[in-house]
Amino acid sequence: GYVFMPTNRVTGIFSSYDDLEATLQALEPLGIEPQNINVFAGPEGAEILDLCAQRHGLTTWIISRWREIRSL
Repeated sequence: GYVFMPTNRVTGIFSSYDDLEATLQALEPLGIEPQNINVFAGPEGAEILDLCAQRHGLTTWIISRWREIRSL
């Protein structure tokens, strides 16, 4: 399954498949290998991505809470 890696990653949320496809095509000439790209689509993808960090473990939860506190 998917393992969250908080460093050396970029996450994007796209409003359309066309925007996603254009981004994937733009990454290719930059040397980003397709096997290094994760795409999460629909409700299932949102659950796997887990933007609320409910299932990413203690370290991610602490980092997430720290960011929330700093933004106050």
